[in-house]
Amino acid sequence: MNQPVNFYQITRCTNPAAFISLLRYRSGNFAVKVRTNEMISMKILADALYSHGVAVSEMDGFVLSASFRFGKEFDLLKINQKACLNIELKSTLNSYTPEQAREKIRNQLRKNRHYLSVLERELFLYTVVTDSMQCYHMTENGEFTEIDFSEIVRAVKHFFGEYIQEIESLFRPSEYLVSPLNHARKFLEHSYFLTHDQEEKKKEILETMRSASVMLGLTGEAGTGKTLMLYDIARELAQEKPVLMIHCASELPVGLSAIAHEISNLDILRPKDLQNQENLSDFLKAYPYIFTDETQRVYAGLMMQIHDEIRKSKKSAFISFDSRQTLSVQEENQHVAEWAYRHCDKIYTLKNTIRTNAEIMHFIRKLHNLNYHIPAQIQAELSDHIRICYAGNGLETDNFLDYYRLPRNGRYQFISLDSCNAVIGQEFDHVMMILDGTFYYDRNQKLCAKENPDFLSMHMLYQALTRARDRLVLIITDELLFQQLITALGEENL
Repeated sequence: MNQPVNFYQITRCTNPAAFISLLRYRSGNFAVKVRTNEMISMKILADALYSHGVAVSEMDGFVLSASFRFGKEFDLLKINQKACLNIELKSTLNSYTPEQAREKIRNQLRKNRHYLSVLERELFLYTVVTDSMQCYHMTENGEFTEIDFSEIVRAVKHFFGEYIQEIESLFRPSEYLVSPLNHARKFLEHSYFLTHDQEEKKKEILETMRSASVMLGLTGEAGTGKTLMLYDIARELAQEKPVLMIHCASELPVGLSAIAHEISNLDILRPKDLQNQENLSDFLKAYPYIFTDETQRVYAGLMMQIHDEIRKSKKSAFISFDSRQTLSVQEENQHVAEWAYRHCDKIYTLKNTIRTNAEIMHFIRKLHNLNYHIPAQIQAELSDHIRICYAGNGLETDNFLDYYRLPRNGRYQFISLDSCNAVIGQEFDHVMMILDGTFYYDRNQKLCAKENPDFLSMHMLYQALTRARDRLVLIITDELLFQQLITALGEENL
């Protein structure tokens, strides 16, 4: 929670420990962290605003050290129905050259502008360097200029009045998450975010791949942003040398074809395209950098050829994989994930799910195990993101499918278990699925599938469910399965 506070009142406290305790108490954000130099900068700004005629009441409604998904933070944020005011603070920039300092500030405000643009409000974006009181402004068009402090005073006064108390709901994850497969244009325009964790890993990965012949790995559950990070790094390296991206699906999505066309030095091919090469070794020689997405779906023999070529020709490779997302017995038997752990020089793990919202992820856990308890704050929002329907026959099933396909009802993307292969790596705001008598709950309340081996349906179900970014509809055609699930969800409130 990031409740607004009065900026002046909070900054009267000069003891760092007491300052943090007060801010946590007033904002309701008990995870907020503020360094001592940040606290001092906040007090300097509040004092400067007051000395320039800003009343205490005009400093109402600010969210301090607000932290949102992707690790994005803002020093000061105030939002009303029509506009958004953002003021970033720097205690000093003496360790940078003047040009480096300006570029650092410009980059931060540019990222803030992108993040806040989804609010569809007029943006007022500023930075104050508190040791010198130098001030900077970025317009909504991206123009960056140094300004007088009086402009910030006017902006704060302009925002006096009503402000939005509950701002968390304004920042929907689906507005920021971009899949290169589904949102090629946004990817090409850099209209996406990497988390702080991804940015840190990206920096290390780029330095390593540029300086040594290595094979690096990236793993994590569905929704942690593996594909976006992989393509982001590939795009950056393609500015220097040719890059080969191996997309592990039967067909190349239109979005990836567009990306390959727009980005010179980046070729995107399927595994079967490589298998058709008469001399794979000669073919791979043209690419100093080789990337593979969804590596668990590649034949082990092909990965061994790539690995041998890397070691022989001193190339670098970066592969992503998730052992939970194999879609056939054949893929499972390849044990490519195990192979990756044995052959990669280093493997990075993404842990925080960012594509799928918290409600969907908690529901998926509940669906797989009825004993799982959904946190109360998530349960309160669950019905906004999850719809469960019972269809007693084929006609009712078709009626539900037609209903949720309508634009006014969300234009849901239907994914069947046998079509999971076609949506590898893709994501959709709204997804609907059918659960039939293939699935049942065992005596331990865990979801199982009536087949041998049963991992196929379970893996495909997980793959399909995790394609949803914002909303999910389950049409259940088995009455017992429906009753067990809906009863368990209802008991969450008891």
